[in-house]
Amino acid sequence: TDGGPGGGERLLTELAKEALPYLPDHLFDAEDESGRAPGLSLDPATACRRLAELRTDLHLVVDELHEADEPTARLISELCRFAPPRLHLVLLSRHEPAFSLERLRGQGLVSEIDAAHLAFDAAEIAELLRTGLGLGGRELAEQLLERTGGWPAAVHRAVDALPAV
Repeated sequence: TDGGPGGGERLLTELAKEALPYLPDHLFDAEDESGRAPGLSLDPATACRRLAELRTDLHLVVDELHEADEPTARLISELCRFAPPRLHLVLLSRHEPAFSLERLRGQGLVSEIDAAHLAFDAAEIAELLRTGLGLGGRELAEQLLERTGGWPAAVHRAVDALPAV
């Protein structure tokens, strides 16, 4: 969702549309006058109670969480707090969320992947140099690691530029 007006409402509406095929028929409400998808209230706690009846796992991916406005971030926080076991939230952000995940971390319910997990190490850069360019050398890999921090996009751009050097 974007951080614009109505972002949170749009997020819940889209979640409802995706969840409805996996919910029992008795949870389908009539579409209201606003044209919202049937089946889920726009209240996160109520929506999560209804989602407890999901017949399969559903993954909600929220990209660019760092750009969410305050009401949307609050809604996502509530979804995290009340999410039933079959609803999995995947939050992508350049920064820590504006809300705490400590309780969920303490329960072992948060898995995190940060820049350190994504960065190439010197051995991976050396393999990329070998397979991509036929070049060897731990020294060149170490230099690229030092200059790029192992960030994959930067490493690939550097490797792509090497034939021109």
